[in-house]
Amino acid sequence: MPTDEKPNIIEGHFWLPDEESRRFYGRLEHDLDRGVRLHLVGSNLTELSPDGPIRPGPVDVIYGEALGGVPLTLQGVYPARWRISGLGGSGHDDVVDGFADRLLRGAHVPVEEEPQAAMARSSLKGLREFLIGGTVDGGPLAVPADDLAAEVLNVSLRDGTSLLLIAERRPMLGPIDQSSEVVAAAQWTFDPALPLSEVEERWIGPLQDLVLFATRSQSYVTGLGIDSDPSELHSSLGILRRANPRPREVPDVYALALNLRHVPDPGEVIRSWFELRDRVGPVWGLFFSALDRPESLLEDRLLGLLAFAEGCDRALRDTAPLTDEEEKAAKKAVREALTDKRVRGIYSGAINHANSWTLRERLDHQIATAMESLDEFWDLDAELFSEQLSDTRNWLVHWGKRGANVVTDGQGMVDLVRSLIVVLYVNILRQLGLDAEAAADVIASGWRLEQLPLVERRG
Repeated sequence: MPTDEKPNIIEGHFWLPDEESRRFYGRLEHDLDRGVRLHLVGSNLTELSPDGPIRPGPVDVIYGEALGGVPLTLQGVYPARWRISGLGGSGHDDVVDGFADRLLRGAHVPVEEEPQAAMARSSLKGLREFLIGGTVDGGPLAVPADDLAAEVLNVSLRDGTSLLLIAERRPMLGPIDQSSEVVAAAQWTFDPALPLSEVEERWIGPLQDLVLFATRSQSYVTGLGIDSDPSELHSSLGILRRANPRPREVPDVYALALNLRHVPDPGEVIRSWFELRDRVGPVWGLFFSALDRPESLLEDRLLGLLAFAEGCDRALRDTAPLTDEEEKAAKKAVREALTDKRVRGIYSGAINHANSWTLRERLDHQIATAMESLDEFWDLDAELFSEQLSDTRNWLVHWGKRGANVVTDGQGMVDLVRSLIVVLYVNILRQLGLDAEAAADVIASGWRLEQLPLVERRG
């Protein structure tokens, strides 16, 4: 397991919905690496038939109560191992080991209902560094002093949502020594309340991406709790599940690649981040998957980054090579020229999509935008770089005619991927409202250890 945390163990009694009278013993273990694991005794999940026992299948929901009385809901239960004892006239007992998608602590949630959140509190790997800085720089929030409860950054978002980012110093008492550590959390309020799945996908997920973008280090949810009604005493739910992506050992954050301390309005940048996520749409995740998967094939990372580059440009740049009038005239001329109905049908798809930028043209635009900030740092042959990206992509996708500037060697592919990441970083920074000079300062600070492609200022 990549962390030193011991599994959280919960013992209690469990039952299937509408079968509370048939309770059985269970022991649950949870950690971020492997998620919720369960050991159930006497559950009768394994059915008997004249031909023998029937292997237990997935169960949507199992209810339970911890030995301390806390209500529990297991969602998405998948048996992995099982055995049966006591196959006599008095019945049988089964022992089932398996996994659950998630464990809800604090309530019994019906199968058909989604937990609602008027408030949520989440902790994320890397959030502390995002707020107070890496090894060589500080963040938007100061390191909380011993006599200070917390440093906070309050951000009003859209659709009745607000976000409070918190860095606080928490005392740690040992048998001999007393110490403290700085911890960070994100507290959300929603008006109206939102389903848990929407909270995770629309709000917590993009914040996780922002932490990854700023720290260039893996981020995942380490804790999540929600309140359906903060005014009620018993409306809280704790959410336990496996971390995504799977935790691994990562180096300490040296310098922030996006340091909100250096922008005039940190809240506005955070608001722009969530708005940018909505504008870019489904292709958004491709950038962060490629960024946070160093074990992946370089070819896979390159294709993911290029797909993001193209999809992002399509979503954000609403211009086209031809005006609407020019496009209509061109389509009319082509239809009139292609008198054969079969030939016209073959070319109709291409004609309908002809008035758009090619991948090469989109890359040229993004590279030019990046070089507005990086020209003093990076001695780049922009035309060659764009040709290498386009030719290599076409070769990997089509395996047809090989372009003149295809990159296949290992170091060349490494340079291609790293350079494209930098280009996309600058383009995202510009979309967040940073001007060319501010984006240059952010990159110069956050990428100082890389040496490639950014080194010292020329001249």
